Amino acid sequence: MNGHNKLNEVIDEPEKHSPAAELEKESVCKMKFNLPESAAVPFSGAIKRDGPPFGPHTRAFASAATSLAVFIGAPHDTDVMTAHDRLWTSDFDYYRHLMVSGEAFLFWRDVLNYFTGELPHLPEPAETWESKYDGPVDAAPLLDCFEIAGIKADIYSNHPAKNVAGGWDGPRGLSELTLRNLTGGFPVLLLKGEPGDRVMLAVGYEDGGETLLAWTFTAGDRHNTNAEFSAAGCGRERGWTENVVAAALIRSPYQPPGDTSPILLRALSRGAELLRADKNPERFRETFLSKGKPHIHPEIWDLAERRCYLADALERAADVLKTDALTAAAEACRTIHDSMWKINAVWSEKKNAAAKEKIAGILSDCMRLDLVIADTITEYLKKY
Repeated sequence: MNGHNKLNEVIDEPEKHSPAAELEKESVCKMKFNLPESAAVPFSGAIKRDGPPFGPHTRAFASAATSLAVFIGAPHDTDVMTAHDRLWTSDFDYYRHLMVSGEAFLFWRDVLNYFTGELPHLPEPAETWESKYDGPVDAAPLLDCFEIAGIKADIYSNHPAKNVAGGWDGPRGLSELTLRNLTGGFPVLLLKGEPGDRVMLAVGYEDGGETLLAWTFTAGDRHNTNAEFSAAGCGRERGWTENVVAAALIRSPYQPPGDTSPILLRALSRGAELLRADKNPERFRETFLSKGKPHIHPEIWDLAERRCYLADALERAADVLKTDALTAAAEACRTIHDSMWKINAVWSEKKNAAAKEKIAGILSDCMRLDLVIADTITEYLKKY
């Protein structure tokens, strides 16, 4: 799940496809829909760049949602923390989106799976444990992310997901849907797959819609995330209707959210279910008990980031909910994060059968800790 689109890249020519595909793309580019030749949504926010660097941010949707909120003028919730003997900037908006979207509770899966029900192809040899997503096909977690950020949005998709506002009829329908929202003064998030998970934050267009003004956030690529988001980084994208899985149309300016407790409770309930249902940790562990050389990187860092930031998000949620009942869940998250560093040390020292068995044991402990997180949340929800 490496990066494929560079944030500042300007694509001068569309990719070459079959003649039929070229004709279809050309017809899309020439559609005017009785709209202006160009449009741009103004940058209304402010980005904090005077503190320590952000830690790793490698999830596409959480990065795009955080940057969207900054773009439209929402306050950016950050603080300074110490980790690994240096100062970092904590991005609590990013952490919250990871938790509310459900990604922080998962391993090697993204919000794209809420629509397609499948994972993108992973590089060899990780394909040996790739599985199909068996959770809910539902846009509700994403809608909750927008609501808790003070943003109204409608989500469209041609996949049969729950809580979508509708779909679109081919490239022309998607183009009109997107351009009309942009001319109305509001951004659009385009969730894209193949290759990899990408989210485009579209804020304008040129050439009658042939060129989209957008930032691209790519799963697994820490450089194409909100940690690098800047007003000057907006790119120009052609062929932008290709491989779009879902489109989130922003419908309002930033409005401070009211009581966020109901959203947090829904997110916690979903998270506990996702932890219990996700089979990928077990599949990953099994690669260390079989023949051959298992994948280590970036899998362990994927899990380390998700659980580390989930701990921070759980603590912030506990503050809002006025409870200390989630402390054990946050502590379990941080233990999983630390365990990934132990795995890295073991595998760096020796790559043999004994090391594989030791790593499998560490992963078994982490899977039990995931159940501690789920059980802690469930017990709290029973008493709420």
